[in-house]
Amino acid sequence: MHYRLSDVAEVAGLAHGSARVMRHRGQLGIARYAHRLSLTDACIIVLTGRLTDLLGMPAAGAARIASQARAIIAEVAGRWDRGGDDDTFLVFFTLPGGIWCEPAHGRMEYHALLDVMTAQSEHEPRLSLNLSNLVMTTAGALKQNKKYERAH
Repeated sequence: MHYRLSDVAEVAGLAHGSARVMRHRGQLGIARYAHRLSLTDACIIVLTGRLTDLLGMPAAGAARIASQARAIIAEVAGRWDRGGDDDTFLVFFTLPGGIWCEPAHGRMEYHALLDVMTAQSEHEPRLSLNLSNLVMTTAGALKQNKKYERAH
């Protein structure tokens, strides 16, 4: 299923909507003239919006960080599209060179990752997100927008 860029920007809550997304499309890994986006692309844009809000960083920096997670987001979105269950987390750490993200599959791996990374003094956990919930809520919100669009 593909989603309209304007709907995705609205769900992401990015200021200036689709214009902001198109300005950072290279950093997000989105094709230049794409106006219909996959669930993976939609989730990366929503993650960018969340990072902008939660970490108080500019959209360009949030786009670079969100694009690091493209492969794992694609995996989780593909599993969700096929109706599969998933429990994947993304943990964002502050490193001397910037912010980096690591995936964790399941709660045990998530807690083990947190323990290992916090034991190293230069790795400070900044934020963790349940990626499975992000994919599910993004898809649900976009489907809800589609229902409203058809009703008018």
